[in-house]
Parts: sequence; structure tokens; C-alpha cells
Amino acid sequence: MLRLPVPNAQEVEEFRVLCERRFSVTLSSAEALDWATRLLHLFYLTSHEIYSLRQEE
Repeated sequence: MLRLPVPNAQEVEEFRVLCERRFSVTLSSAEALDWATRLLHLFYLTSHEIYSLRQEE
């Protein structure tokens, strides 16, 4: 089973503040957790060498 990283409470709050400052988007804590988790998973899956999940180049 593949375990993907999950942001902690401080990282979620930093992400929420970043979205508000940079993009003028106000997120609730739950929304920030959801979006931060999705982005972290996407980054992790596309940046790390997980051969069974990546297309052959």
C-alpha cells in the first residue's frame, strides 16, 4: 500500500494564508486541508520515482 504524505496543521494554515495573499482566495480550514493535500499528493506522485505509477518515457 502506498502511503502519501499529508500536510500538518501548520502547513495547512500557511497554505491558507498563501492562497489569500497571493490569489485573494479565502479558504476555510477544511478547504485548505483538502486542497493542500491534493496538491501535495500531485507533487509527490509526479516528482518522485514511483515506477509503477509513472508512464514510461
